[in-house]
Amino acid sequence: MSFLSQSVVAVIPISEADTDFAGGQMPQLGGRALLEYTFRAARESRLVDRLIVSTDSARIAETCKASGIDAPFVRPPELANPNVPITEVLRYTLEWLREHEHTEPDWVAMLSVTYPFRPKGFVDAFIQTVLPEDLDSAFAAIEERHSHWVLREGEQPELVSFGADVAKAHRRPLFRELSGLMSMAKRETILAGNLYGQKLAIIPAHDARSTVNVHDPIGHQFAELLAPRFLENDRVE
Repeated sequence: MSFLSQSVVAVIPISEADTDFAGGQMPQLGGRALLEYTFRAARESRLVDRLIVSTDSARIAETCKASGIDAPFVRPPELANPNVPITEVLRYTLEWLREHEHTEPDWVAMLSVTYPFRPKGFVDAFIQTVLPEDLDSAFAAIEERHSHWVLREGEQPELVSFGADVAKAHRRPLFRELSGLMSMAKRETILAGNLYGQKLAIIPAHDARSTVNVHDPIGHQFAELLAPRFLENDRVE
C-alpha cells in the first residue's frame, strides 16, 4: 500500500474529568478557546482525512458542533474515568466509526489540547515521516542530555541518565515522550489494546514552544505569555 493511500483520522480527546473542562466548560488561552489551537493545527493538515473531538461530555460535544468542529458521539460513562488509558478512548473511537459510519482508517493520530503550540506544518511533517516507514506507532518527544535522578522515600537519589560522567554534548540522549503533542498508531495496534505495538519511532520536537504543557503550572504561565505572539505569527488566517 502506498503511504499516500493510507487514511488518517485525527482525534482530539477531551474529558470532563479534566478539571479545566469540568462541567463542560471550555477553558481559554490568550483570549481564545484552548481547543482552537489544536483544532487549527490539525485542520490545516493536507494528510488528515478526518478530524474528530472525542469527548465524554454532551455539553462539550454541542459546543464543538456549534463551532463547526466534528464531535460525532459522546463517550460512555465507563470511559469518563480519568484512570482509563487513552488506548481505550481511541479504540472506542475506531469501533464507533466502524459500527456507525462503516469506515476504518488506517491510522489514528492523537493530539491533546494541553499542548497548544504546534508550528505550521507540524502535523503533516509528522505524518510524512511516519507513513512511509514500517511502523506500528510513533510519538513526539524532546531530546534531553541532562542528568536525571529518581527520588525514593528514605533512599539516596538514584542516577538514571546514561553517561553522566561524559560531557553533555557526547552523552547518549534520553527522550521525554510528548505523546499529547502528537502520536500515531495503526488501527490494528489500537484495536489490540496497545498504544505502541512492536515497531515504534520517536519523532523529535525541535520547537521549544511545542513542549509547553498547560497542565503543568509553570507551563501554563509560559503558555499565557506565548499565546498572543503565537496567534499573531503562526496562526493568523
